Amino acid sequence: MSYTIKGVEPAHNAALDAIEKKSGPNNFLRVMARRPEAMEAFTRFYGALMAPSSLLDRRLKEMVYLAVSFVNECS
Repeated sequence: MSYTIKGVEPAHNAALDAIEKKSGPNNFLRVMARRPEAMEAFTRFYGALMAPSSLLDRRLKEMVYLAVSFVNECS
């Protein structure tokens, strides 16, 4: 079952709107958008984490991301 969390509309949050235009509705960020400073800090952290690195390539990072999501039963 898929549903979208209501309460924070992308039209009222420019950062959320920009992200959802690229990737579609994101309930995780919609919850975080209730505290814009938390969402902003998380998106900076995630951007740094997924940025190109000499230690891990993006493909391996994505595989870890998917494995952790699966273990935690994320949709």
